[in-house]
Amino acid sequence: MKRLKNRSRQAAMTLVEVLITVLIVTFSGLATLGAMMYGRELRASIEERNAAVREAAGLIESVRATPFTALRSMTLTHVTLDSKGTLEENDDLRGTLVLKLYDPYGNELESTNGSSGGIGSESSVPPPITTGVEARVTVYWSPAGRRSRATQSLTLSTFVAP
Repeated sequence: MKRLKNRSRQAAMTLVEVLITVLIVTFSGLATLGAMMYGRELRASIEERNAAVREAAGLIESVRATPFTALRSMTLTHVTLDSKGTLEENDDLRGTLVLKLYDPYGNELESTNGSSGGIGSESSVPPPITTGVEARVTVYWSPAGRRSRATQSLTLSTFVAP
């Protein structure tokens, strides 16, 4: 009779142990799944940022290749930042590139009518700059997924001399 009581206690203890094990495995699985989802979002964010850097660096290189007197501020909208290598456009990341020119004192070069004039524009701009200008390229994009509410931006700059 004594042995039957011990066996029933052991069986009850085993059931509690199984339930605890199931809970531990469940929580571990949920934590792993959450970490994997966060890693996927982080990877997407890094890919978006790399695409923005590539576009901004490309525009900076084109500014460097442009003759000094032909430099102008400009805005390029609906630029494809990340085509993901597919033909359809529904997964593409779109952004805006803004190129602004600044004199050596940090003042933005603009025409009198409010639109950016740049160095070679016919509108009235400050006297010709002989020391060079700073060209800043800012890329704006709206990330995909949960982070889509906050617009991201990245700025690269270079100094262009005549």
